[in-house]
Amino acid sequence: MVGRAAWRTTTIELDGVDQKESTFLEATLPHLDALNRVAHHLCADHHRAEDIVQETYLHAYASFGTHNGPSTRAWLLAICVNVARSEGGRRSRRVVEEAARRCRRRGARGRGPGRRRCSW
Repeated sequence: MVGRAAWRTTTIELDGVDQKESTFLEATLPHLDALNRVAHHLCADHHRAEDIVQETYLHAYASFGTHNGPSTRAWLLAICVNVARSEGGRRSRRVVEEAARRCRRRGARGRGPGRRRCSW
């Protein structure tokens, strides 16, 4: 829980930021805690959750001009869930990497005494 408190106290200086970025940050930063909770719930890996939140903010910034709904939080959370789903789809198609990961877990990293060769 120490790491969580560290990013909550971070302040962002908006000097030198144009009007669109400033408006975007003011509308979306209050929902960062909720996005982090949802991303951590969707995937157990802390680093993947951070990547999902970053991708969410990139997608949201790209389409912020078209957002006119009453709930920015719901909009961001929908983007977060969609990013996590598409990330999960990409990861499930990585057959070779998964096979290699399983072989490494079993200790079969190559040839040698007592080691068997992976069949991928």
